Amino acid sequence: MTPDSKLYIVVAVLAVILIGLFAYLFVMDRKVSRIERELLQEKESKNKLKQEG
Repeated sequence: MTPDSKLYIVVAVLAVILIGLFAYLFVMDRKVSRIERELLQEKESKNKLKQEG
């Protein structure tokens, strides 16, 4: 193996790790956003019930 091919392997491994990390962060952001939205809706519905009752 030449030093150039080793460098390409290292770059490829780092690229795969970074792509996986960004994909994980993207999925987590969507999940957190969904949970925040659900909590906000739940809070608003409780406030409406307090005002009506």
